[in-house]
Amino acid sequence: MTFLTSVMALFGHHGTLRTGRPQGTGRRSAAASAQTTGLTAGGLPPPRRHSGLRGAEDRSNPVTSVSRPVKSNPVTDAERLAAEQSAESLADDLGLPVNADVAAVVSTIGRADRVVGDFHCATPLLIEGRVEGRVFAVEHGVRIGRHARVDADIVAAVVTVRGVVTGRVTAARRVRITSSGRVEGIVSAPEVVVEDGGWLLGSVDPERTEPTISVARHRLR
Repeated sequence: MTFLTSVMALFGHHGTLRTGRPQGTGRRSAAASAQTTGLTAGGLPPPRRHSGLRGAEDRSNPVTSVSRPVKSNPVTDAERLAAEQSAESLADDLGLPVNADVAAVVSTIGRADRVVGDFHCATPLLIEGRVEGRVFAVEHGVRIGRHARVDADIVAAVVTVRGVVTGRVTAARRVRITSSGRVEGIVSAPEVVVEDGGWLLGSVDPERTEPTISVARHRLR
């Protein structure tokens, strides 16, 4: 058998072309003849040799491609909340125009977040987590989400309560307690709305609104 025939026989059996010159051109050993026929000298099939690269020529062992998992962009709390309810309702909760891009203009305290101390916010604020201390958003709206728990005094332009608040709530324009909202404390605002199912344990003191707002603005200077 010629050298070319030996190479073709090896390539046809193993599917991977091996380079290198045979040890002999005329006389071959029994081991070499056995390799050509696909058997070792002991009558057993030779062990497979795996090359580092496998391409389209390896028909007997097609390569199985493994794709990497694609990480999706995390959805922000503001985007999730905007999807849960209409943009008009969410904007109204924050005292924003109905056509406002809420997800682009608000700050969010997420459901897994906990804030302790004074929190000063220069944008509309969504609270979905836990807050302990004081919240100041004098020129903007604050919404306490359904799953939020706030043990803090709140001073804002508009406050909408859908969760639980313990403390003084002061708003320059309006405080609204929805059907799922709970407030324990003093509420001060020109307009206070408690929807059916809402709960207010405390008192309403609208005369404290202006002094509280003025003090908060002075602190933010």
